[in-house]
Amino acid sequence: MPVVTFTLMGINTAIHLVMMILFFSAESAHDRAYQLFGLTPAISTWHTYLTHCFMHADIFHLIGNMIYLFLFGACVEDIVGRGKFLTMYLISGVLAGAAHVAISRGSEIPLVGASGAISACMGAFVLLLHNRQIEFKYFFIFFFRVFAGDFFLPAWLVMSFWFGMDLLGLAVDLSGNEPDGGGVAYGAHIGGFLVGMAAVPGLKKWLRQEESRERAQAIARKAEVTWTAGIPPDAQITVQDHGLQYGPYTLAGLWGAHQEGLFSEDALYWHDGMEDWALLSEVL
Repeated sequence: MPVVTFTLMGINTAIHLVMMILFFSAESAHDRAYQLFGLTPAISTWHTYLTHCFMHADIFHLIGNMIYLFLFGACVEDIVGRGKFLTMYLISGVLAGAAHVAISRGSEIPLVGASGAISACMGAFVLLLHNRQIEFKYFFIFFFRVFAGDFFLPAWLVMSFWFGMDLLGLAVDLSGNEPDGGGVAYGAHIGGFLVGMAAVPGLKKWLRQEESRERAQAIARKAEVTWTAGIPPDAQITVQDHGLQYGPYTLAGLWGAHQEGLFSEDALYWHDGMEDWALLSEVL
């Protein structure tokens, strides 16, 4: 269950509902809220680097972003875990806003929307699941005949096309000296996408460290159980399996080798103080 993704979607939706209520009841307060919490490059108050990620211009802006957040955020959250995903999402939103400010310096138009943070989800997705097939559906009418169906393209190709279109849009805006994107924050999209890609190696390292720590804890727990079963904690254990001899192992080392599948179910073990070899599977 992508709890963080659903929570972010809920927060964004709730904030937009509040903004709609303000618009219909107190339009001046509504405009003031956008000025206070939107990221205006000419001012760029520190808190707006984060708060702009939870504001949206209109209902269609919100719906579009939430669809993309669900599609890509849920997948990334499932792979890297909730805490790491939330950390990446928030930091990426801030850095995407910084990219927009750097490109649109001097603009007095507030930036709002989760697009930068969601672009980071897309950037992470393309590295984590680059070969995943994305389904497209088509429908059109030609000479009174209906054509409909679907086709699949790899994620890396789809994302490359999307990224290329944003680069092109940014280049066109810069060449016209109007880096506002005509309402599209290309700089935030590009910055967020690159931050998401850059975050993947760090997220993978974080995951490996957690797995190593959990593995060490599991080994320690199993070693304690094995000690309780009759093997002394300081024993040097030798294993015999199909004519081959392994060891000597400590309890933790024996458990680790067992987890790697080094021994068969017929393997025997022995240590000082034992009268004869015994079946390893009885204690592991």
